Amino acid sequence: MEEAGEVLGSTALACLADELAPSEAYKRLVSTVPKLEARSLHACIADVLVRLALCARPPPPLLFAYIETMCVYRTPSMSVEDYDEQCIVVSLFSQLLVIQPADDGAVDTIARLILDAGGNAHVLEHLPIKSLTEAFKESTCHFWRAALRLVRDPKAAGAQLFTRLVHGAVRDGWPLVHDEDALEVLLHDIQDVTARMDATHSHSQGPQSDTVRHALAALQHGVTASADDLFDEEMPTTTKTMVWNSSPFSPYMTALIQAWRESEGPGRRRVLPPQAPNPEPDLVLVVYTLSRLDMDWHNKCYTALGMLRTRCAPGSPASVERDATFVFLFELVVATNLCALQELRADPCARTAQAWRHVFGGVLPPLAAFLQQYRPSTEPPWAVSDMLAAFFALYEPFQAWAALDGTATNTLQIPPLADAMRSCWSAWSLRETPSTDMDPDSLISCASLSVQAYGQSVRECLREAPKRMDDFVPQALSNASLQYALAMEIRRVIASWTTAKEDMRLIVALCRSFEAHVPFLEDMLFLYLDPHELCGALEAVLSRMYEGLWKNADELALTGRVILFLELAASLCTKALPSTGEARAFFLLDMPVPGRESLPPVMRELLDWWCNELTGGQGISDTLLAVSPPWTLYSLAPVILSQMLDAHQWTWIDTQTLHSAVSYFLQAPLRHTLPATLRWLATYTLQTHTQAYYAPHLHAHVCTCLDVLQILLLSESCCRLICTLVMPAVSPLLRSEQLATIPGTTGNDLRTSCELVEAKYVRPRAVPHTWLAPVLSRDPADYPVGHVVAMACGGVARDTTTASTWLSFMQHTSPEDTWMIKLLGTALVLGRPQEGVASPPLALAHTVLSRWDAAYASAEAIQRIAAVISMSLSLSKQLPGGSEAMQHLLYSFSGGALVKALCVDPV
Repeated sequence: MEEAGEVLGSTALACLADELAPSEAYKRLVSTVPKLEARSLHACIADVLVRLALCARPPPPLLFAYIETMCVYRTPSMSVEDYDEQCIVVSLFSQLLVIQPADDGAVDTIARLILDAGGNAHVLEHLPIKSLTEAFKESTCHFWRAALRLVRDPKAAGAQLFTRLVHGAVRDGWPLVHDEDALEVLLHDIQDVTARMDATHSHSQGPQSDTVRHALAALQHGVTASADDLFDEEMPTTTKTMVWNSSPFSPYMTALIQAWRESEGPGRRRVLPPQAPNPEPDLVLVVYTLSRLDMDWHNKCYTALGMLRTRCAPGSPASVERDATFVFLFELVVATNLCALQELRADPCARTAQAWRHVFGGVLPPLAAFLQQYRPSTEPPWAVSDMLAAFFALYEPFQAWAALDGTATNTLQIPPLADAMRSCWSAWSLRETPSTDMDPDSLISCASLSVQAYGQSVRECLREAPKRMDDFVPQALSNASLQYALAMEIRRVIASWTTAKEDMRLIVALCRSFEAHVPFLEDMLFLYLDPHELCGALEAVLSRMYEGLWKNADELALTGRVILFLELAASLCTKALPSTGEARAFFLLDMPVPGRESLPPVMRELLDWWCNELTGGQGISDTLLAVSPPWTLYSLAPVILSQMLDAHQWTWIDTQTLHSAVSYFLQAPLRHTLPATLRWLATYTLQTHTQAYYAPHLHAHVCTCLDVLQILLLSESCCRLICTLVMPAVSPLLRSEQLATIPGTTGNDLRTSCELVEAKYVRPRAVPHTWLAPVLSRDPADYPVGHVVAMACGGVARDTTTASTWLSFMQHTSPEDTWMIKLLGTALVLGRPQEGVASPPLALAHTVLSRWDAAYASAEAIQRIAAVISMSLSLSKQLPGGSEAMQHLLYSFSGGALVKALCVDPV
């Protein structure tokens, strides 16, 4: 091999001297050692080229082109079988660490190439550190001393490569260090590098610097972990398997089914049902996850599957393994019942009742089919029917739920709760377990023939006669067993909008069908369809629409329906919606309203043009429409209304002219701007009313604003969808006692107007933490913990104080309190760190731990926090993206005592 290296080295130098192109140089290198096996040849080429680059001062740029072409990316002449990405990366790494570089710039360049090679091939994230130390052929301490040479500039590629190395060591585990002298030298080098970074880059603090400092701290503590006897005490004997498998529902379910069978037997004797236990907090949080309207159906399915797999982790008792799926489904049914009951008690209205019918009868049955194909139950097919029959007949909280549901839905033409839910589960009862894994989108084959026929009819309707969707949406709203089929077909169509030329006729027909059933439809549809996904698709469609769609009044009226539904979907989004299209303007409901003089000249001219035509009484010209795309008009509409109200206040226009101009907001060119315009008008009216305390002459202007608001809200053009979007901002204004008594207001009145508007509008659902907290509390003493957890999962904004509260709960939770450990551990995985951002697993855990200073914590407090975090890590591993999140968390805090405590109970 050494002889081949010398031949390749001299050949490479000759290629550089001849300035051969990389492809020609590769052919010459291969021809010099024809007998060398392909993989060995590629590794040897990598060794030679990196050695030349590190030893030259300065290295020629063509040499880096050789490395990139022959090592980082596979050349066309290399076969896929012969190109081993891991072997190449190890070769590049080993030479980079072995050779003392002559040029510091070459180190960062090669480091960048290694990052490219490992990143493109997905090799670097899973590269075993052991393979590098073996290639290094030195002790562990010498390996890390060589790796420290990569750390010069925290923003450079060398530092990034160093952090990847430490990340891998945290992932694979730190090897024991036996050479105390070499360890002492390594620790001294780490301190030198840290001090040099602090002195050189103290002015450029940022995420890169923090990441490198974390890596240095992790390295320092990792290599000395074997000498640290701080946590030699044994951790409590409670294991993760015992915690996750501590559910008491298996014996309760058996007793309940037995009691039901006795009560339904020949004698039909009355049987006292067994005492029902509380569902475990992890299942309650799974139910909340399933009921969310801002989460994708795939993530919901795999979250539930991850929880089931966690409960069936290695080491579980055989009885738990055997019927785990069956018991899991039963506990999920009970937890859903309790969540529905609590929200109905907090808000006993038809919308809440319908929403939980959608979850219990629409989400749980296909989810059960999904879970049973991955972990089939050993129970016979009729066992699920018996379980549900016993639940409906003998579980007392279900009777309470059914009573509240019946009161809330007495005006709707739907069957009683028990009959409806029994029918929904029967439509999804599996006769046999599918032999192959199915995607969450393809579960329709597990449903009854009637559900499959409904799905096929929806598909044909979407393809041939979209206007007939008005016939299918009400069916799914009244029969929850059909909603999965409807949602999957709509999801399929939406996915095609971003990959093929969209059919605006179909989009308009869908949005028109949806508009008539808001807000009940949003509570159903977004259980499966991520509103962020829908917003992206609609935004892409609207941004590409041609000018004719807003110049023609009829076309604009149809397009306005699509825009309104986009606004509704955007209002449900809980994280940022990145977009570069013009239609991104529709994502905002609360538009800024700058003064006229603050606008750019072009917008100022357009504003004046609109104001003149609206008050001129001659209608809106085609010329004006041609230069007013819907997104421009959407942001300009509140400014137009503001200008006209100011003109009326200063008597430049009379009341009749103002009302005539306002009527144009109810027509096609401006109707889609009503949500943003009405929300601004409500805010502006309240602000003006406050100013009127000190300037009584403004009372007349407040009355004018109220008149305009009522004209817009009470019009037939202000549909239920628009009312749903604006009422959170408008309702406090209409209910104001002080505004209703202002002299000169039209009416009779404000209260009458409020009642008329609310008749077209269904109130928003209760805030999640108002009903989730009681379900998460075993008794009143646990309510503070349940309330904080519920707020975290509900996306309520948090700060340092709340993080301190979390830490306090964790530090005061005994390792024997499995219920509380499970509650906190699950919430740290499923909770959201803050509103408006994505929430990968353990994001909340990372936020809380970043506020904790473990240096001043006692060993007992660290062990208690480690017990909770250990539960979080074991669950996170089973969720999508959970393994990466776990590695990131351990890596971020690997320099502290917490990870050492976790090492006692490996996750």
